[in-house]
Amino acid sequence: MSDKIIIKNPDTLFTKRVGLTIMIERSEDLNQYIDNNTMRFFIDGNKIFLGGEDSVVIIEDLKPDMFEQADTRCFFMLYETVDGEINRCTACSIKKLL
Repeated sequence: MSDKIIIKNPDTLFTKRVGLTIMIERSEDLNQYIDNNTMRFFIDGNKIFLGGEDSVVIIEDLKPDMFEQADTRCFFMLYETVDGEINRCTACSIKKLL
């Protein structure tokens, strides 16, 4: 398994229609978690874990209202870029922890 990848202060935007969008550099470590252009995530404190409990990609340091939007809507869009161009777009839906 890869080392954990911590993404701090990613580029974000918010629209009424889509909600939260997070943009990061493309990470091949996410391939194992993406199924039909969708992926699960969960929020723990001030971190978003992409993929699941064993995820290697963790997003930190979002503004509190961005965490709230992701949690309230149970959804956000993840855009991955390569050389500044959008390379992959993934719909992320929340996985509530028991």
